[in-house]
Amino acid sequence: MYRCIAILGLAAHSLVAGSQWVRGSAGRIRVEQAGKGGIPLVFVHGNGACRGQWLEQVKRFSKERLVVTLDLRGLGESDPPADGTYGPEAGAGDLHAVVEALALPSFVLVGHSYGGAVVAAYAATHPERLAGLVFNDVAGDMRGTPADQAQAAKDALSPERYRATTRAWFEQILARAAESTRRRVLADLEATRPEAFRGCSLSLLRFDPAGAGSFKGPKLHLYTELLENNPLALHASVPGLEARLVPGTSHWPHLDRPDAFNAVLGEFLRGVEAGAQCQGPGSHDLDFLLGEWRVRNPEGTLLGTLSVQKEASGCAFLERFRPVQGPESTSFYALDAATGRWSCTWAQGGAVRAGSQARGGGPVWEGAGGTWVLRWERREEGRLRRIVELQGPDGMTRRQVWNCRREP
Repeated sequence: MYRCIAILGLAAHSLVAGSQWVRGSAGRIRVEQAGKGGIPLVFVHGNGACRGQWLEQVKRFSKERLVVTLDLRGLGESDPPADGTYGPEAGAGDLHAVVEALALPSFVLVGHSYGGAVVAAYAATHPERLAGLVFNDVAGDMRGTPADQAQAAKDALSPERYRATTRAWFEQILARAAESTRRRVLADLEATRPEAFRGCSLSLLRFDPAGAGSFKGPKLHLYTELLENNPLALHASVPGLEARLVPGTSHWPHLDRPDAFNAVLGEFLRGVEAGAQCQGPGSHDLDFLLGEWRVRNPEGTLLGTLSVQKEASGCAFLERFRPVQGPESTSFYALDAATGRWSCTWAQGGAVRAGSQARGGGPVWEGAGGTWVLRWERREEGRLRRIVELQGPDGMTRRQVWNCRREP
């Protein structure tokens, strides 16, 4: 009963490389690959669905690149978890097992509905692996749901009420659907394990999707009229997330209007590939700096906060230090794709210095005031040490040490 019924017709498709099993953290995950080359494209389906709902996208994009689809745990053909654990974080763990098994160094990740929450959870933990993010009609932060409404949702998905509740819910969000979409979606829902659907649905009441902002590269939310002007839309929870309306569809735009959906996705991919020169050798050398940090001196005194963000599709890093006292300083790191080395421009007040990455060391800044050598040392998880040495015109070397700890 519980299988991905939507793969019909793919077996004869000349671009399909075939299905395989990948061992996830709680059981086997069903995975399918098609095409080859290009920046890989990985699709994650929604709740009550399976990998086959991406059929039109597989046919379109596997002509030019590797396309991967998978069934989330307990859905489609993938094994249900023995301990009953569902949720975006668990799905992200399985997704990581898949991309590791397929040896994908960097890829574009696309998630629909609940699958968008899985994608957001993956972006929060593995932003360095991503070339781009696309969310397809995804809700945002639902943790503020009143307790009585949360309890009502749990009650409505109880075994005795499950089928009536899910059918009524899906009929509502299928109101604008093409008839082929309606048949398709309801058949997949009927083939879904009730415990999996319930576990995935209720997990969203405690999930914070803002972690998707950990990925600083290109990201897009394609949303339907169901989420138009809705404070619960994902782009209201993730700063910097570009949002674009796909009109005239149900909650499944990739099924209702596949040509329109594929056109927007293709445009997004072209933009990602235009910045692909920033994903080559050396492009991830500074990824360990990303995030928000508290900075203290060796004696433990708080000096300020440090924020490091990736910009320009990974071609640049912007570093801001906000001290407890004194002027803010800013550093801008830029990658030379031809050499794989970084240059740096540092400014504080009226002082500006510039330099380039030294062989075997961090950026070396050379200016009228002497030579600056900056080294970053990775400590245990969530900790860094920054050492700056300045050799002045008097021949004396002055040393500054920062101990940095990632903010929770």
